[in-house]
Amino acid sequence: MPKTVIVNSTPIIALSSIDKLGLMKELYGTVIIPNAVKDEIGAKSNSKAHIQLEASTDWIHVREINNVAHKQTFRTHLHDSEVQRFYS
Repeated sequence: MPKTVIVNSTPIIALSSIDKLGLMKELYGTVIIPNAVKDEIGAKSNSKAHIQLEASTDWIHVREINNVAHKQTFRTHLHDSEVQRFYS
């Protein structure tokens, strides 16, 4: 049964590179990414990941981080998209 998951950029970039981003939709139904993940992928606007992400807005949803204090605590050890994934 499909469920919602929160991911960082790694599975999006990896699956897009082999044109299989749709597997996440088949497995999970809905995927949530933090704004930082969208920004990271969008930094290369001509990449496969960016193009496929933009075409998948019906099932990949962008959310803002909710707990800014936790984000600041972990910023020194984790990348923005990883911090947001844990505290969205």
